[in-house]
Amino acid sequence: MGISLQDTWNSFMEFLHGAFSGASFFEMGCEMWNFFVRLVWQIFQLSPTRDLAQGQLWDISKNVMASISIVGATLLTLFCVISFIQTTADLRNGITFESVVIVLIKVVAGQAILLNLSNILEKTLGMGKNLVNLVTAGSSDSLELHIDSSSWQVTIDSLTDIMFGKTILLAIAFVIVCLACGIVFTVTVYKVFFKIFFYIAIAPIALATIAGPREAMQTGIAWIKTYASALLEWMGMMLVLRLGAALIHANGLVPRGVQQGATAAGNDSAILQLFIGVIMITASVSAVDSMIRRAMGV
Repeated sequence: MGISLQDTWNSFMEFLHGAFSGASFFEMGCEMWNFFVRLVWQIFQLSPTRDLAQGQLWDISKNVMASISIVGATLLTLFCVISFIQTTADLRNGITFESVVIVLIKVVAGQAILLNLSNILEKTLGMGKNLVNLVTAGSSDSLELHIDSSSWQVTIDSLTDIMFGKTILLAIAFVIVCLACGIVFTVTVYKVFFKIFFYIAIAPIALATIAGPREAMQTGIAWIKTYASALLEWMGMMLVLRLGAALIHANGLVPRGVQQGATAAGNDSAILQLFIGVIMITASVSAVDSMIRRAMGV
């Protein structure tokens, strides 16, 4: 059964309507953004020790950590000796039983931590994953952007402006913004995992300083705060993503569809809202790092 001339004409007019109104391009931009949102949502569902990169990131970090554990144990002993010498050399206060006990506790506790460091850090990653699960959306649907192309209206009064390419240029710009923001968004999420596994790899050296004098202990304490910040940043990204999506949907920044009979001004308002939504979420996710660091005092 052939296609009638009327059907061909209707299809052609629908194509022109989508092109002139910019709806097709905005749908493309939203789908592009939604692709990155679904990708990130799936990443947050993965276990960092088993599923992320098939567990290779965890394996590499754990092997590096095991290799430098010998260096960590040596530094631990060295810092303990330095701490003991510093304590006994204080002739004004003199050596006390309590100070000797503190040094011994540092040695025993430090060695115990280094021997079980792999298991301890694996547990902390599990705790971090549990925190992420608390704020992760049940599905990526609530985080996605949608428009209804059939409700983007082109009126006779606005047809001249559209023919000169105003709407189409904005639509193309929106596609570019969605692509750029999606890439930045995804890279930012992957970056936090690289930071976590980097901190894990250097953990033995950083934690060895805790057994040393008070000045040296600051390095180990800084590592603990930095590692905790990275775990909270992991959770914070999903929290900010959910908050941003809820905000723009609740306040109409990303419309479910422009009302029937809307003019070109209504379309322009929807375009602005789409731009704001994508840029706001990307900027907020990128800012989680600095927000967590300020909160943790790092």
